[in-house]
Amino acid sequence: MSGKSSIKHYGSAMKPVIGIVIGIILTFLYIRFGWTPPVLLQLMNVVKSLPDMVIAESILSNPSATPAQQQRAIITLIKYDDKLYKDIDAEIGFTGMVIRKRVDRKLLLLRNEMKASDRIKKFPNLRDSMTERYGGEDWQKGWYARRIRKDKFLSYHLKQMFPESSIEEIAKELLAESNKPALPR
Repeated sequence: MSGKSSIKHYGSAMKPVIGIVIGIILTFLYIRFGWTPPVLLQLMNVVKSLPDMVIAESILSNPSATPAQQQRAIITLIKYDDKLYKDIDAEIGFTGMVIRKRVDRKLLLLRNEMKASDRIKKFPNLRDSMTERYGGEDWQKGWYARRIRKDKFLSYHLKQMFPESSIEEIAKELLAESNKPALPR
């Protein structure tokens, strides 16, 4: 009898470990490959977000809502469904403005990183390493292009904005105009 109880205890002790392992695997798959579980497995997230989305939609349809309330409602809706960017932009009449602002913000952050990386030039070993890794003396363009490519949102929208240019050409142009706004108006 004692053998069976130890097996039951061992099985119940393994449940949290199995849950942690599955969580780690799912996180790895999402980060590395962008894979998300099927909708049925995400049902709890949908159920949790439903009340927030209903309230946000009712605030947006309320004509007496203040602009600050409407803005918070839009932020809430975008938080749960980021595909609403284009719909909200079109409805407000600022076609592409929300996306453009987000792209501008991401490019500004990349530029700030690039300015910080200028200090690398002072250290010969680091400079040589970056030159070797990112392709020649113009390593900053290679680094910038790689960072843009890594951000799927940014690379997608930059390709939409500049369809005739490659990411490397866009990176070169953005680096050349680093003291101007991130995107032409």
